[in-house]
Amino acid sequence: MSELEQWTIETYIRDIGKHEGAAILLDNDIHITYQQLNHLIDHNAALLHAHVPESSVITIDVALSWRFIPLMLAALKLHRTVIPTDDIHDQRLTQSVSAAFPNALRLDESNVHASGYVDAASFSRLTSPSDPQLADVALLLQTSGTSGYPKLVMLTHKNLVSSSIGIADSLHLLPHDRILIQRPLTYCSALTGELLAGLAAGCSVMIKPPSRSPLFSLSLVEKYRITTIGASPTLFAMLAPHVSKHDLSSLHTLLISGERLTEPLLHTIRSGFPNRSLWNAYGLTEASPRVSCLLIEPDELPSACVGKPLRHVRVAVVDDIGKPVPEGESGHLLVSGPNVMKGYYSDPEQTRSKLHSGWLITGDRGHIRQGMIVIEGRADHMINRAGNNIYPEEIESAVAECPGVCEAFAFGKPHPRRGAEIHVWITRDDGVQTANDVHQHLLQSGVSPKLWPDVIVVRTDLPKTASGKLSRSAISYS
Repeated sequence: MSELEQWTIETYIRDIGKHEGAAILLDNDIHITYQQLNHLIDHNAALLHAHVPESSVITIDVALSWRFIPLMLAALKLHRTVIPTDDIHDQRLTQSVSAAFPNALRLDESNVHASGYVDAASFSRLTSPSDPQLADVALLLQTSGTSGYPKLVMLTHKNLVSSSIGIADSLHLLPHDRILIQRPLTYCSALTGELLAGLAAGCSVMIKPPSRSPLFSLSLVEKYRITTIGASPTLFAMLAPHVSKHDLSSLHTLLISGERLTEPLLHTIRSGFPNRSLWNAYGLTEASPRVSCLLIEPDELPSACVGKPLRHVRVAVVDDIGKPVPEGESGHLLVSGPNVMKGYYSDPEQTRSKLHSGWLITGDRGHIRQGMIVIEGRADHMINRAGNNIYPEEIESAVAECPGVCEAFAFGKPHPRRGAEIHVWITRDDGVQTANDVHQHLLQSGVSPKLWPDVIVVRTDLPKTASGKLSRSAISYS
């Protein structure tokens, strides 16, 4: 069988049906076996087939927790387009999806039994107009909109399956692994990068209850002998001081993704989670989401290194006119492969700006070192002060190393003589009293003057997107 044939949803569901043991871990040591999961998929697919025409869109509330899994796979098996929604954490997403797809079938607590079966009696057969854009589209996922307005990304079945298998292979996932999914399944990093990849490898997966805080994850790791968890660097750093309160001897792998990993964050994570395998993953929703992944070795490579591309994924670094640059030289990072999205739903202009001749423009700048990708920062956030191109992430990393600084957020504002003025907002603990403390640290620690902020403001919090990333679009640059 060719790889193209393997990247079908039918092959994916058939293959996970061959696994044995626990597929989904529930509370109180109850679990759903792979055989039971396969039965739920088939049963729900039969019910949906009788009531939902081929052109329909199905929205599924991730608050259904584990029940989301067989419902999504049943819909994908029927080649219906699925939109994950999150009524608990993102009601605006639910409202915008309802407005854009008024004829979609909505699956939530009102029509899904506690056992995971659809209550077909609760809805009549739908009628919905055919939408050519959605041909072979498996999922519509909303981007977090860190540098612009949110968009719906169209991911095909080939995108999902090729990415899931590639991620499982790159992480060397095995059937005895137990994966705790902390982030909502509206995030591609959780949905494809952890759930679908874990099922592809025959792992057992567990979904953290959406109503519980991130700290509850440590209790779940201890109770259910979790081996693998994924989170952003910020979240892992937040959990690190609490690790000693739990028996986490089963935990051997941390999957770090969702934002650029900095040296201070890496140091905090290593200190809190010693003797674990740390994987630094890079990707974006438009790439389903994974592009590359690196097992971090102590003091071997910079924290910004995210490793070699996954199998079947290609990367290129080009200059401002699209010409490839030599290895080691900075440029715009492009990605190509079976993981690259079909486009943005009902947004051909944005699609054309992002896809060129099969290449996805990531919006990140970086370079290649010994075949591995090093991320430097976002190209569209670059600050030019007095002729120096500076990435906000570089400034943030330098400022975050100051004792007592919790988080840093750098941005540029226009300046009549120097082109831009660098502003930094910080949150702090008791170690930092004034902005002058930060200036003194930068001066004494030998940080390059080009990274010195012009203005530092101490704040109680920083602007974040729904996914917890720093929200560059929340700043007025005028």
